[in-house]
Amino acid sequence: MRILLLFTMLLALTGCVSDQSKPKVYRRKIEFYQPEKLKVLYSMPEEKKLPEECYKINFQDTQIAKIALETQKIRNFNEHIKKVTKAAEEKLKIFQKFSAQKKAEISKRKNQRQLIKEMEKELKEMNKRIDKNKLAPCL
Repeated sequence: MRILLLFTMLLALTGCVSDQSKPKVYRRKIEFYQPEKLKVLYSMPEEKKLPEECYKINFQDTQIAKIALETQKIRNFNEHIKKVTKAAEEKLKIFQKFSAQKKAEISKRKNQRQLIKEMEKELKEMNKRIDKNKLAPCL
């Protein structure tokens, strides 16, 4: 009876201090994912404003000035596109050279594997011939 009473008291004491009621302590450092900054491949040039005189004279003159500004933007954009395409073409050429080298290496390895397979077949045939010669009685 005493053992049963002691056992129930222990259960009651350990039940009061369960894992759920304990305060949680975090011992590991929490690190949040931070994406890497991307390279800027292309950025638009800053727009150059036309002098205010163009906007004050006439409505037609302002329209002409806006059209001139738009054409200037298009010219600048085309110049930058040409620069970007040149850089891209250079990188493409580098990649093509690299891929040609890799293709050559792959074909070389493939040929080596084929030669190894052929050599294994020849070795098997030679071993068979040697075994036949060993088994044949000498005259």
